[in-house]
Amino acid sequence: MTSEDVDRLLSYIGPLASGLVYTVFLTPLTMLLATLLGIGFAVALNARRLWIRRSVQWFIEVARSIPELVHVFIWYEALAVMGIVLPALVAGVVALSVVFGAFLGEVIRAGIISVERTQWESGKVLGMSDATIWRRVVLPQAFRNILPVWSSYYVSMYKATALLGVITVPDLLFQARGLASQNFRVFEIYAIVLVIYFIIGSTSLAAIRWYERRLRLDVPKSERGDILRPIPDA
Repeated sequence: MTSEDVDRLLSYIGPLASGLVYTVFLTPLTMLLATLLGIGFAVALNARRLWIRRSVQWFIEVARSIPELVHVFIWYEALAVMGIVLPALVAGVVALSVVFGAFLGEVIRAGIISVERTQWESGKVLGMSDATIWRRVVLPQAFRNILPVWSSYYVSMYKATALLGVITVPDLLFQARGLASQNFRVFEIYAIVLVIYFIIGSTSLAAIRWYERRLRLDVPKSERGDILRPIPDA
């Protein structure tokens, strides 16, 4: 490797590092918003009123049926045509939050169903309100049950943030495309990006798995098979 090669590789650090900041920041932020939306959807799916359940179920089905990239264009370009102009970053975060929130709504609903009905009854006996039972009894147990599935969606979200470069969000892939268009060393640049994505993604997944094991320490081995398993990436 010559000094020119070293200088060229070092010149990638600035643009790729700035793009990596966006990617690393966007993933937890968007996943947090999607999880909060998912909790709202899951609670609504368990509402007593039929029209609420049906409306939310219809919205979830529509959101899950539309590709993520189409969601991004709807929030960024379609709304702009109607006079609602959102910054690219805001439109991208909202779009991914909505589509992943729809998926997580069903996942969290399954976690809620897995909580024994006696937990609700015990909360009532202790004089807890419905909101308190949801917050302190049901949702913590449901989240522990769905954590393996949630972690799969977290990795999917991490990869989906690459779509936002299409609407000029300067994430890692957007910066890589800019570099490749300047010097045409496509394989070299994308190989570096591939390694970066792999390191960040595998590290994030390992951290979630570690946390999952800690949560499951108090679960008897005979019951661990009932905890939901990871599903393929969305």
